[in-house]
Amino acid sequence: MKLFEEKKILELDSEQRKILEDVKREWLELVTISGKNPINSETDRDIDWLYNIAGFSKPKVVIADSFAEYQKIPSFTSSTKSLTLSYPINHNIHKKFRKKLVRNTTKLIEKYVDNDVILELIKLEQVFTNKIIRDVLDVLNSNGQNYLNGIMVRQPNFGLSTEVWIMSSSFFDRIGCLDDSIVKEDFTRYSNMIMRGIWHASFFKDVAILCSTPKKIKKDDQGRLHSVSEAAVHWQGDQNDYFIHGVMFEKYLWEKVTKRELKIKEMLQIQNIEQRHTAIQLYGYDTLIDEIDAELMNKSKRGNELYILRDSLIRGRSIKLLKYKCPSTDRIYFSFVPDDMHFADNAMAWKFHLTPKEYDNLDIET
Repeated sequence: MKLFEEKKILELDSEQRKILEDVKREWLELVTISGKNPINSETDRDIDWLYNIAGFSKPKVVIADSFAEYQKIPSFTSSTKSLTLSYPINHNIHKKFRKKLVRNTTKLIEKYVDNDVILELIKLEQVFTNKIIRDVLDVLNSNGQNYLNGIMVRQPNFGLSTEVWIMSSSFFDRIGCLDDSIVKEDFTRYSNMIMRGIWHASFFKDVAILCSTPKKIKKDDQGRLHSVSEAAVHWQGDQNDYFIHGVMFEKYLWEKVTKRELKIKEMLQIQNIEQRHTAIQLYGYDTLIDEIDAELMNKSKRGNELYILRDSLIRGRSIKLLKYKCPSTDRIYFSFVPDDMHFADNAMAWKFHLTPKEYDNLDIET
């Protein structure tokens, strides 16, 4: 698409917005379900190219099939005499190439596009970035280790999981803004290298550590990592990660929960609070009430019910549980309420930040 040099884009037309939607969809698929693998000769050549720009010799390229494996590589390689991680050069690559590339692409975009349009795209990118980061951090933390620990936290992040700026720049490239041959050449080569399947990467003195994209990621309707029929995250190798509504489970526990092989009292012994809460939600609070003999304390004329669970969820302590119906959907919900609640309607008033009198005066609950 050709642009008139004397006229800036003041707003995106329908065709450009369609291109933007295509780019967003493609990027999301690349990050979450592309299944691409960076092990190929082109990736090796591109890594050599990056190191050459940073002023270093050709590195050894190490490929991890999952993020759990990716995290283990630094401690493994640093114990060998042939590889050195003590002098990370991420900052060299970032300073000498990527930072400059981002600045140059931005200048070209500003040449053709009005600031209001750029701001619109920045806001969109931020929303999109936040969504991807949320999803990616779920995956990064799925092996039970804190991603923010260790040597990699001190380095700039490379790869599909963090470089969403490539998405917006790709859009501007498609509508003709990156016309400078040198900038376009560098941007195309770098973005293609990342988009071929480098999900995450760290670059050190003589080794480049790359993590392949997951083969498949499954989510629930709220965008949380989730599956009760198979692993929620399938990596390139044998590593799989299991989630229920965004909460990570070890495989053996996930199988017991999804197959309903745990009794409620066994479920209440799960040490991890999030796992325990998620498992109970999956089974249903009605099942919880039935199996642990929850005592009905109070039932109001509005149909609200207040139960007490004695010495069940927390040893030596009683817990109050409110059962109520949503007036708009007729769905039954359960909610834990403070210990000092004795009446179901008062518990409902507390839940919706009302006084008992204000709740009592409500004609229709929302």
